[in-house]
Amino acid sequence: VKDGQEVHYHEFGSDWKYGDSTHWHECACGEKADEEYHTFGDWTDNGDGTHARTCAVCNKTETEDHTYSDWDDDGTGVLTRSCTDCESTETAYLLTVKYVYSDGSTAAESYTRICLSGYEYSVTTPSLKWSTPDVASVEGEIGTSPVTVTVTFAPNTTGWQSEGEYILHYDAITGIPYIGGHEINGKNYTFDSDGHLTG
Repeated sequence: VKDGQEVHYHEFGSDWKYGDSTHWHECACGEKADEEYHTFGDWTDNGDGTHARTCAVCNKTETEDHTYSDWDDDGTGVLTRSCTDCESTETAYLLTVKYVYSDGSTAAESYTRICLSGYEYSVTTPSLKWSTPDVASVEGEIGTSPVTVTVTFAPNTTGWQSEGEYILHYDAITGIPYIGGHEINGKNYTFDSDGHLTG
């Protein structure tokens, strides 16, 4: 007792206490000693989409999600990417659905998606005027290789057709209406951007 008050002598424990960024030895009264920043080792892949690292002094472990680089395409539809912090890598496969007319020409922009193995996909076929697809949707599951599916559109109308007050003429192969000037059966006709007869 000194000056009527009890004197406290710190007794710091040997175990390390720690927080987010530092560790220290602590007295029962809460006083800290030997406080210093963590000394973390390298990140290690946990195999579940995360990686972890541990302080070499106090054994505090922190876990975070992987931070991946952009996908690298080898040109065959097989893509890989690596974590920027640890040794983890991922492999994915390109799903491509092509839309063509019966003559092989492009009917609509292809659908593409990067998919991990096991991904179940269902891609609804777009609706195109004057044509009918051979499948209404493309479905399946990604394995360990790229997937390419072709949907073919066949014309559902050909020749002269009436649409309201307009007259249209369709190509017999694709079902696409004529646009611009065309000679049909020896006569010249002009069609606007929708295939409507204008002259």
